[in-house]
Amino acid sequence: MLSTCPTNPITRRIVYGLAAGAAALTLSACDDTIEGAFGSPAFDFTCNIANAAIFDGGPGRDGIPALNVPELERNQDALFMNDDDRVLGVEINGKARAYPLFILWRHEIVNDTLGGEPIVVTYCPLTGSGIVFDPVIDGEVKSFGVSGLLYENNLIMFDRQTESLWNQMLLGANCGHWRRTHSLTTVLTTNTGHDINYGVYPYGNYDDPFNDVVFFPWSTWSPVRLPKELVLGVHEGDDAKAYPFFE
Repeated sequence: MLSTCPTNPITRRIVYGLAAGAAALTLSACDDTIEGAFGSPAFDFTCNIANAAIFDGGPGRDGIPALNVPELERNQDALFMNDDDRVLGVEINGKARAYPLFILWRHEIVNDTLGGEPIVVTYCPLTGSGIVFDPVIDGEVKSFGVSGLLYENNLIMFDRQTESLWNQMLLGANCGHWRRTHSLTTVLTTNTGHDINYGVYPYGNYDDPFNDVVFFPWSTWSPVRLPKELVLGVHEGDDAKAYPFFE
């Protein structure tokens, strides 16, 4: 399940996305410094959006630890999961893998390989958006971490090779009951090497659609819809459309 995005090398192939409505903008050429307001190491440049629009989320650079070479289990052995747990599902070259959201809440990025292809699995709990990217840029596989910075309350990643910043970008979408439709799927396990209770959502009732509290400022929001309403987002060229889950 691969599609093409002509606008940015990291998003050439969007494997799977589960997106909630939020604005996003790619970060590119930079010429100054973004300081870590909470003591996190600074990134040595600014970006093509105003520094005032980028916020330090608090945990700092790598304060939310990305996962590398994650431990996996077969579907039938993944007894730590319930059938109704939400996952970000990926299928490449006939191989399927499920990334439970209750693990992604705590790590946000998984650098992985599936079906012989390197992938970067990303999930932002503040915008409820999950997207999988192709990390091969100019022939080199990049490894990504959580910068601790946010734009429009959305995850900003950084690659460890060049320390460039990348906003998550809310693009394609898909849905369905992953474990039933992909019986041979592998599953990211809770054996991550971190002592974390993955059974507890770390942001209280922040993801309640009727909770209009947003941690950091954002530029636009139409009062016609709830600010945290779950949607399936579809992006094609310069056009985008959101389909609410419950309509």
